Amino acid sequence: MIDSFQRGRRSLIEWSLSAVQPPGESESGDMALVRPVTNGVLVAAVDGSGHGREAANAARIAITTLKEHAGEGIAALLRRCHLKLKGTRGAVMSLASFDGERNEMKWLGVGNVSGLLVRRRDRPGIPRKGILLKGGVLGYRLPALEPQTIPVFRGDTVALATDGICPDFAEELDTDTPPETLAARLCARYATGRDDGMMLVARYLGWNT
Repeated sequence: MIDSFQRGRRSLIEWSLSAVQPPGESESGDMALVRPVTNGVLVAAVDGSGHGREAANAARIAITTLKEHAGEGIAALLRRCHLKLKGTRGAVMSLASFDGERNEMKWLGVGNVSGLLVRRRDRPGIPRKGILLKGGVLGYRLPALEPQTIPVFRGDTVALATDGICPDFAEELDTDTPPETLAARLCARYATGRDDGMMLVARYLGWNT
């Protein structure tokens, strides 16, 4: 049996997470998930609407839903979360699903959880690509869902960041710095201080690239 994170001793991705919380808040509504699926890994960043306990409750419902159904497609996952979040504060999220057999990534966001792919310098194609974000709030308004599929290569780096992180972080995202260092540095440097902030950085290693 092949583990979705590893084939033999080789990992499909390496990743790290960093978060900040403004003073006076006891709970964060920003949560993340990295979950093995068939032939790959699902990566998610969730931001519960508002602040405090109710935002955290909405985010937990979304994360639990993603865990239970992680093997489904991105559009199906977003629809499930939308249904589960009805009657709550709602949440926005961005999902990226890496396929280690095809060397592809499917991704899509609902709301304002930003996402950026940076390619290794010696790889073809556009060097930087942002995630497609669709307007809406899961639990309240579900937009049309059309995930993008793009090729990924060993060394490509993806970052997902909630709106407590200034989008200017994109200027310093690279493919050389270890994800742990990148996530911590970018989160600390670009946190707005006005909201929960979370930065998840994943580097694609591939199984056959």
